[in-house]
Amino acid sequence: MKKVHVRRHAPKHATGDLTEEGRKLALELRKELKKFDIIISSDKPRAIETAQLLTGLVPEIDKRPVHQNLHQNKNTNFMN
Repeated sequence: MKKVHVRRHAPKHATGDLTEEGRKLALELRKELKKFDIIISSDKPRAIETAQLLTGLVPEIDKRPVHQNLHQNKNTNFMN
């Protein structure tokens, strides 16, 4: 059975770059994740970096347009 695993990018600075804490969290979580068949990321550098840190792989980039209203849920937690 195939599964889909969805994650938000790790914690970031106001500039959009990942924080050191974000990088550390991604690397810690990597130890708990299984191997993935395919990795897909948005084109945002923080999302690409998070995907690489989580998997050790270069993700495929999803080039579909992103609507800002999809990101209104402020309760989303990277580690959940």
